[in-house]
Amino acid sequence: MRGPDGALIGFAKVSRDITERRRIERSLQESEARFRLVIEGVVDNAIIMLDTEGRVTGWNSGAERILGYRAEEATGLPIAYFHLEEDAAAGEPDRLLALSAAVGSYHAEGWRRRKDGSRSGPASSSPRCAMPTGSCLASLRSRATSPSARWRRNSANCWSTRRRAAC
Repeated sequence: MRGPDGALIGFAKVSRDITERRRIERSLQESEARFRLVIEGVVDNAIIMLDTEGRVTGWNSGAERILGYRAEEATGLPIAYFHLEEDAAAGEPDRLLALSAAVGSYHAEGWRRRKDGSRSGPASSSPRCAMPTGSCLASLRSRATSPSARWRRNSANCWSTRRRAAC
């Protein structure tokens, strides 16, 4: 505050206690870090975050291993890009996303397209679109990479090579 001659005669200060806000922010950051650790620790499933338009916003290491794209390459691509061309042309990805948005989730099986053009699958997918923002979390599990598939391959290899002791 200044007097009539412009000289400083006092001042006012407003203080707010932000301790609680900082505690909440720290708790949220820790929760997000734990979530990222869990998602990145899943290697047998592709976990893919989608925005409301069906474009990839998040991609875990399992998605990279199953579909062959790094997260930087996949981010921004429409989910239809990973479906077979004939399924994408028929509108199957959009239909399944609309179904998931209407009922919250669905379970479907089908083939997916890998980066090298080969097919991945058959794959079981379970998108959930019940998030408050309207975005979806899709998980994709390729039967070829599941633990039971690896066990069957290893068992068949053991019996075919007659090296039971190594199994």
